[in-house]
Amino acid sequence: MGNCCSGQTVDNVGDIRTLDHMSLSKRMTASQLALLIKVQANIRGFLTRKRIRSMQYNSGMGGFQVGEDGQIVEDYDN
Repeated sequence: MGNCCSGQTVDNVGDIRTLDHMSLSKRMTASQLALLIKVQANIRGFLTRKRIRSMQYNSGMGGFQVGEDGQIVEDYDN
């Protein structure tokens, strides 16, 4: 194999660097980190709900309105 992947000729400019505990604590406080985790969870939940909703529409299950009694309200004006 040789020195093709581990040598100095490999471009590593876009590599992701992981932060250990010390370097992470220097960049963010605990409350900032908790806020970041909450924002990421909300975004992931939104994307998941969006994906599920699109799958439901594609399978013919979406687009229904549910009334207060839990029954599907049929809207024929569409």
